[in-house]
Amino acid sequence: MLCTQAPTKKDKLYEFIFKFKGTGQGPVTLTHQNFPSVFETKIPSTDSIVNLGILQKFEVKKQWQKAICTFKAKENPSKTLTEVLIFMVGSYQGELKIKNLSLKEINGVKSPLPPIGTIEIKNIIINI
Repeated sequence: MLCTQAPTKKDKLYEFIFKFKGTGQGPVTLTHQNFPSVFETKIPSTDSIVNLGILQKFEVKKQWQKAICTFKAKENPSKTLTEVLIFMVGSYQGELKIKNLSLKEINGVKSPLPPIGTIEIKNIIINI
């Protein structure tokens, strides 16, 4: 699991862009959820981990690709759990490289978003 803090505001739209490549097999899952701080030893019994806007699987190829994810943020019901973007790599076997992560609030989208957000994968063409 790879994660990075990603604070968001309820009902706002976000775009998360990153580049990736790898030499392995299996899916990688991207999710935005609340999660315990690395400094916490246990989750308070009153808290639960919930999805906060995106839950998408993608396949990794050997050449660099660009992912453009769009989601509407949900409210974090916990005051003790941190909002994070998580790459779940448990099913992926092999080397994985991720770079140029960018999360920004956006003004609108062309069509309504599903509750788990969207992901668009583009191949990156390198001119030599």
